[in-house]
Amino acid sequence: TKSDPLITLWGQVIHARDEETCQRCGRTKPWKVDAAHILSRGSAPKLKYEPLNGLLLCVLHHRWADSEGTEFRAWVNEKWPGRGEKLRLWARIRGKIDKGIVRIMLREELARLARLTREQGVTV
Repeated sequence: TKSDPLITLWGQVIHARDEETCQRCGRTKPWKVDAAHILSRGSAPKLKYEPLNGLLLCVLHHRWADSEGTEFRAWVNEKWPGRGEKLRLWARIRGKIDKGIVRIMLREELARLARLTREQGVTV
């Protein structure tokens, strides 16, 4: 949400990693793309800041993911085998969220992605 700076930072990581591209259909600008959670924040609150639990979707496919959860999860498992299973395991075993550590990890990941983008000569 807008009031959670870590969700904003998490979203920036997802946007950078997925290169502003909908992972379902490949749409890019001028289409609006959103960072979406694979396992919802309600069902997996310990994973709300986990980059592996996010992907970029255009508005149409974000709506599809939210309304067709079973179909969405099947698609995720087909596109990234094992990812959903890993996330469900992490949701069960992860401990309390340390927001200070999360902030550091997300900032480091964003910096790593920026370096990678510069090295590859890609503009995100």
